[in-house]
This record gives sequence, C-alpha cells and structure tokens, in this order.
Amino acid sequence: MQECLDLLQEGFTIDEVDYAISWLVTHHPTTGSFSRLAHFIDQALKERAMPHPLSSPHQPQMAQEEEDREAKQRREEEEQQRKQIEEAKTALSSEHLAHLYEEAQRRIRQENPNIKFGENILIQLKLDELIWDRYLSKPPDR
Repeated sequence: MQECLDLLQEGFTIDEVDYAISWLVTHHPTTGSFSRLAHFIDQALKERAMPHPLSSPHQPQMAQEEEDREAKQRREEEEQQRKQIEEAKTALSSEHLAHLYEEAQRRIRQENPNIKFGENILIQLKLDELIWDRYLSKPPDR
C-alpha cells in the first residue's frame, strides 16, 4: 500500500499504477516483491506509450538484435518457469495447495499489514515463489 501511495504522491495516476502492477506481474512474475514496482513503473509506462522500434538511431542494429534475443530468452525462461509452477500446482493435493496459499497470505499480510491494493496479486506471487523455492529450484552446484 505504501508503495502505491508513494507513487501516487510522485504524480502517477491510479490507472498508471494499476497498469504497472499488471505489467510487472506479466513481465517479471518471479520478482517476489511489490517494492520493485517503483523500479519498474517507468519501464512499464514507456512500453505502454510506445511500440517497440526494431532499432533506434542511438543503438547499432546488431546490438539491438542481441538485446532482442536476450529479452526473448528471458521471456522464454520465465514462461517455462510459469509452466513448471502451474504443473506443480496441479500435482499438489488441494489440501497442500490450500496450506501453501494460507502461508503465502500470512506472509504477505505480515510484510504489508495494511495492504488493500493488489493483495491478491501479491498472494499469488508469493504462492508461486513458495512452490518454486520448495519444489522446483535446484540446489546450488557444489
């Protein structure tokens, strides 16, 4: 809630903040922290305002192509991670999934006791984070 209020006080509209939340969840679903919204809001609003040019006069074509490939690779990795999380959700018993949801809800409410704006999104992000951390992330190489 405080993050949203800060952004509104900085001059962003409710529509812009709402769009940035949706954009953040879509483009960075594993971010895990609502505090990152302030970091990404400008990027989200720029993307909304302008179509992506294939190249800019300030950036050589090859560098733009490399950036596009990296962005595509990141999106593919994020999509793969989302699919794995959804598959894990399907594999879990409804009781276990409900328990994880309650834990995610409890954690979000502890971190943001007065939250009203975007709570459900944050709970879903936290649930996905819990599932990823507990069942899907690989232990570091030793």
